[in-house]
Amino acid sequence: MWAWGFFRHVFVLAVLSGAVVSGVVAKPNLAECMDPSHFNLEQKKVLVYAYHYGSKENLGYEMAAIAWKESCAGAYRVDFDETSAGIYHAYIPAVLKFYNEGQTPFMKSYYGDLLIRDRNFASRIALDTLVSFKRIHKGNLKEMIRAYYIQRAKHPAMANQEADEYYQDLLIKIKTLQSLMPTLEHFVKEHEHKPKTPLYAQSELPYQPPKQTKKKTA
Repeated sequence: MWAWGFFRHVFVLAVLSGAVVSGVVAKPNLAECMDPSHFNLEQKKVLVYAYHYGSKENLGYEMAAIAWKESCAGAYRVDFDETSAGIYHAYIPAVLKFYNEGQTPFMKSYYGDLLIRDRNFASRIALDTLVSFKRIHKGNLKEMIRAYYIQRAKHPAMANQEADEYYQDLLIKIKTLQSLMPTLEHFVKEHEHKPKTPLYAQSELPYQPPKQTKKKTA
């Protein structure tokens, strides 16, 4: 029931963001995710936000690169096959474990919905994860990024190879963003007061823990 409610919520958001037109589901165009300079305003806002959020831990470009790679800078925020959500596609079972929550359908739906709606919460999860792996691997960028990927690898037997490929792709994105970020920041600043075109649900509400219902006593 809760899983269906979560799916229905995402489907409605897809309709509102223009992913569904005239009853036909628009297919994602991965080619549109190749060049951030061609992103729309909301995608550029996501990259700039991720960069500034991560900069406090000297991980700004890494955060922005992950947002670009994982969700096309916020355009695709849920993966049912991988059980991940948000602009960085946080692995929901790992998030539940971090918050000592049960792996129940309700909690998966609750945190999945929160990751999709609240970019601040999603960014906090992503940055905390990166900082943890950075500390474990003593500042080694490659091992930090590999660990970030391996925690939710679909095929354990291929995890190391896939993690290396993930790192190489992220490295290219980081270098691209290092040259583009000033331009992206300037563009966002120029257009920040324009009416917002929905990209996906982007709530700025503060995190509220789920309410626990009291069990009735006999």
